[in-house]
Amino acid sequence: MNFSLSLRLALIPLLLFAVGGCGKKKRETGVVRGKVIFGDKKVGGTVRFVAEDGAVGEGVIYTDGTYEVSEAPVGKCKVAIIVEHLRKKASNIPVAPGPGAGMRGMMGGQGGQSGPPAGAEAGKVAPKGIEAPGGTGRVPNAKYTPIPARYEDPNQSGLTFEVKLGEQEFNITLK
Repeated sequence: MNFSLSLRLALIPLLLFAVGGCGKKKRETGVVRGKVIFGDKKVGGTVRFVAEDGAVGEGVIYTDGTYEVSEAPVGKCKVAIIVEHLRKKASNIPVAPGPGAGMRGMMGGQGGQSGPPAGAEAGKVAPKGIEAPGGTGRVPNAKYTPIPARYEDPNQSGLTFEVKLGEQEFNITLK
């Protein structure tokens, strides 16, 4: 009986290790910054990095053309520049409520999100704008700049980058 108890106690750490090791491994990501330009115009909207395995990272392209993707998937990525959502009139689109805000947050009450998204640089995000695809945050002073439709599809854009761990800069010139 003593042996059986000792054996069980010895197996507990092994069992905990096995169960704990079965969790899903978090994907490695990098931080990508840069500027998006089309001709002589700075493009606002959303930039989306899509890895070969389908993992996605995206971020807002500000009115000055700069962007940041804080969790771009590491590896070869196809890139899309999304601007079509900017055709909508910005004044009637609400700010998305924070998690668990319910109807009260939708109506601007306690628990709702207002103002810039977390981590946004001061002065870069204005309270007026429209929600970017994928909930990456509000597009400041949203202005629609038409670009060739192929750039909205990562499989047709022709834009590819190799994302590495850490920080990197990719400037994107659309033609």
